[in-house]
Amino acid sequence: GGGAPPPVSETAESIPIAALSLPPFRFTPLGETRARDSESLRGRAVLINFWASWCVPCVAEFPALLKLVARYPGRLTLLAVSVDHDSGARQRFLDRMQAEHPDLFPTPSVLVVPDPQRKLAQDLFQTVRYPETILVDADGRMRGKIVGAEADWLGPALQKQIEALQLP
Repeated sequence: GGGAPPPVSETAESIPIAALSLPPFRFTPLGETRARDSESLRGRAVLINFWASWCVPCVAEFPALLKLVARYPGRLTLLAVSVDHDSGARQRFLDRMQAEHPDLFPTPSVLVVPDPQRKLAQDLFQTVRYPETILVDADGRMRGKIVGAEADWLGPALQKQIEALQLP
């Protein structure tokens, strides 16, 4: 391991980003053996959430993200990219989510992706402050970025932003 954990942002800020296409990448969701291609996410809106089990605000917002995805079955995917080095800590957190929210997790709309080397988080998306969530529309374009804690995922403002991702 190395050094102090990255800073955690205390308040959420919503940053619009030019509608750039999602850079192509491959990922292997937990529990699957075959890598998927980012193209496979097209056709539904996607929240790419970068998190870690040691990041208190990440852990705090996870249930709200699960509830949000459940509001749009089959239309919204949560790609939960974990930068944990400790797979045991990550699994304990996921087990707790499953115990506390059995109706919301696991579901096919929530893909947990281990990224201990931060190839996706840092190398591809330049994410260094957690939590950070990239909003991707159904056409695979990045529409915005929510950085930091305390995002009101279930509130009307973010609801509007998510529905603007052209949910089919």
